[in-house]
Amino acid sequence: MKDPVRDLVKALPHARGGFTHLVKNSSMAYEHGWALAAPELFSQTVRAWIEEIPLPGEIELE
Repeated sequence: MKDPVRDLVKALPHARGGFTHLVKNSSMAYEHGWALAAPELFSQTVRAWIEEIPLPGEIELE
């Protein structure tokens, strides 16, 4: 899952890529649906992206 994110960051000059782990040993399906699994973190991340402010600490930047 990390390689496609890294590829996008390399291809897009102003892109930032990051990862988060919602629950230890959670499934990829659970992590993929993080907007529903962790709505507060998702909204904080989107807000940071729109307002061009630092991402929440739970997001590990590449």
